[in-house]
Amino acid sequence: MIAPPPAAPAPIAPWILREGTLRFDATLELGMSSGRAAKPIAIAPDLWVGVSPRLTLGLVHSRYATTGFRGSAGGGLCVTATTGGCAKLYNNIGWEAWGAVLRGPLAFVAGGGLEAVNIDRRFYDVKIGFKARYLAGRVSVTTTPSVFIAMTKRNEAMTPNTDVLYVPVGLGVKLADHVTVALGSGIKGPVSGFAKTWQIPAGISATYATGPVVVGASWVFGALVASAANPPAPAAATSGPDVRVVQAWISYALGGASPSGHAAASPSRPRPASEPAAPLDLPHAATPSWIERDAPAEPSAPARSRRHAPRK
Repeated sequence: MIAPPPAAPAPIAPWILREGTLRFDATLELGMSSGRAAKPIAIAPDLWVGVSPRLTLGLVHSRYATTGFRGSAGGGLCVTATTGGCAKLYNNIGWEAWGAVLRGPLAFVAGGGLEAVNIDRRFYDVKIGFKARYLAGRVSVTTTPSVFIAMTKRNEAMTPNTDVLYVPVGLGVKLADHVTVALGSGIKGPVSGFAKTWQIPAGISATYATGPVVVGASWVFGALVASAANPPAPAAATSGPDVRVVQAWISYALGGASPSGHAAASPSRPRPASEPAAPLDLPHAATPSWIERDAPAEPSAPARSRRHAPRK
């Protein structure tokens, strides 16, 4: 008797896709800070492909995919021009690779990539990081830290390209087979002078998964607490409850697995909408992101945040 081939390793949704899966994410990013509603507005696409059971590659634009945070807007196609909070129409892109290290209730992936964080100013960084999640029933605890190492323009006189640390953390709860909510926070800031430039966000997100589709939305206070004080009025606040961002997104998977970890839709086998989601898969909302790199809506933020901001 010929033994059946071994089963393919389970994906680590949403970070490691099943081999042959293609996933497209589209995110609407809206700045909603006090006095700057809908400034900026951006549409940020991300594309991911599972090239092997252990390796997933991505082409990224969204703030979430780039840094793990959802706390500001302006990635991808920023459509409100410089008067509406955009530095440029198109000013960032990243190429990333992530590999599975550990699967199961405790999951761990490692990777990084090359990030063009400001195409106009020729700011290019190398990203190195990991993503870890612990699952206990319907509850997950997640962290996705990364460091961006500036490879160009480190010696600019005004706003140099600097190394930046991002440490998002989140607590997700799967309320039903298709619905997940998450709370989160984290910390970010330039590595040099971190004690004087850190920011801590807070926010909430929710997702709904059905078949190969996941939709979600988040409300985030992008820098609820920060080491630096706000500038005096009438300058815009750079921290506190007045710094807000709303995001909405949709993910669609084609091929090996859906965003929630199941077999994705294909011409030969569309997944029935009634098929329940895996009880331990907590896509997207399980890795909430609450602040964001280089927010155009925060012109007085520390150097790393200012460098994408439109000049006032």
